[in-house]
Amino acid sequence: MFITITQLQTAVSSILQKGAGFSVGVGADAYWNTLLNTALTRSYWEIVQRLIQRGYSKGIIDQWDRGAEYQQDLGVWVSLVMVASQTKEKITFGSLMVGLDRRGELSGRKGTDGQWIIDPVMVTIGGVLQQPDTDVSQVTTGQIQGGGALGYPWETPVANANPGWWPQDTNFDIPAGAGFEGWPGI
Repeated sequence: MFITITQLQTAVSSILQKGAGFSVGVGADAYWNTLLNTALTRSYWEIVQRLIQRGYSKGIIDQWDRGAEYQQDLGVWVSLVMVASQTKEKITFGSLMVGLDRRGELSGRKGTDGQWIIDPVMVTIGGVLQQPDTDVSQVTTGQIQGGGALGYPWETPVANANPGWWPQDTNFDIPAGAGFEGWPGI
């Protein structure tokens, strides 16, 4: 983690006092503790996931100079999204929400012409630019190479043919106590 729960609590409280007229108090109840812990965890792993997707190792990511800045912005963003989704009143924060959502900068985004629409953030440690550890790059689209109509090597071009690994009978018996009680159809 780049920031602490207390730092996130201070940032969220500051935004809510200015934006919606209420605050997150010290010693907050279980609702706020759960919400802030969830936001803290999600914001950290969002950073890790997107930078790993670009080829950076977790060791480099955990030393990133701007990690705290990005985690705080994303943590506040996640918190406000969660608060807004759980209230009866409509809470909007307008351009503030757009500015706090830094996910696009972590991944970067290219347009159809190959030019950057959103530049990917640079990863530095001690002010020194870090290069990705692997050649993992942006997820792209294109034709899947393979043998069948959908491109899967095991697929045959015969329509609706059972490839052999899919069971004919999909009615599975789920034993009682398996944790699925109460699910529709079970």
